[in-house]
Amino acid sequence: SDERAHLGRGQVTWTLSGFGDEIDKDPVVQLSVLRALGAGFIEVRSAWGTNVVELTDDQLTELARLISERGMGVSAIASPLGKVDYQSSFDAELHRLSRAIAAAHAFGSRYIRIFSFYRPAGVTPAAIRDEVLRRLSAMASIAEREDIGRGRPSRSRSAGSARRRGRCGAASSAGGRETDLRRPRSRTPRPTARRP
Repeated sequence: SDERAHLGRGQVTWTLSGFGDEIDKDPVVQLSVLRALGAGFIEVRSAWGTNVVELTDDQLTELARLISERGMGVSAIASPLGKVDYQSSFDAELHRLSRAIAAAHAFGSRYIRIFSFYRPAGVTPAAIRDEVLRRLSAMASIAEREDIGRGRPSRSRSAGSARRRGRCGAASSAGGRETDLRRPRSRTPRPTARRP
């Protein structure tokens, strides 16, 4: 469900959503509790004890049915993409990306959470900048072709974390969407509060 707040002449809308797997492994319980709390959306991270990028096509179809039957939607796919060392197999990450995209399409969501890769202790962001940008740019291009936006949270010791970002170049997320790494997009100004 949406909570609306009026700020001066503008209007800001919040969508109430949340993880369900912290409630229970069973998606039926997840959805029932979130619905009882007034949430109309779920951010899917796992179901039946299985990470969203490891769900089979049949499981995605069944989960989509459960969500639809309760009149709910999916705000984002809470994937673990990029939550690995920057030197790990990129082919493996691209496979996980394909599954996250399959989940997004199955649930009618345009957003997939990604991380900007971890770096070993003692390695500076500048030292891995080019490789991280190569990986994120490749993932962003694939997502763009599939009409998917990206949302990137910050994590300590990830290449793009707020505290240790340095000049790594990983973009910060805004409004659930990650700014494109090499093709900056203009953003609509947000309404500001005005005093009467």
